[in-house]
Amino acid sequence: MERFPDNIARLLGLHRLPANHAAAMMGDAGISQSVMSKWQSGARRPSFSSALAVGDFFQVPADRLARASFEDLLANELADPERFRAVEAKMHRMRTGLQVVPTGRKRVATSGLSDLTSRSETVGKRKSTKTPK
Repeated sequence: MERFPDNIARLLGLHRLPANHAAAMMGDAGISQSVMSKWQSGARRPSFSSALAVGDFFQVPADRLARASFEDLLANELADPERFRAVEAKMHRMRTGLQVVPTGRKRVATSGLSDLTSRSETVGKRKSTKTPK
């Protein structure tokens, strides 16, 4: 696991993914921002299940994240453009899966980009309940 901290930091950089966003995306696997920080600093090693979850997320085998140099990963697993596009597409879907949209005084959580348009159009078309003076 000695190479895991460097490899995870470089993978995040490769995908331009802040650690807090990565932690949010992998939260179902029990990975928090605090845990990711500890991994990157070397203060803590990932559990077996966490290493597998990170490997699955980035589509790189966990044992390779733990043992291979980043240069070796770049020459092999990370050289696959399909892997890169698949990970980027997954991150994009996760980022746009739940949006918070202001609607007047309330904030409404929506489940996708199509809802953004329909909600904002609906808000603009609401009739006033005030009586004219």
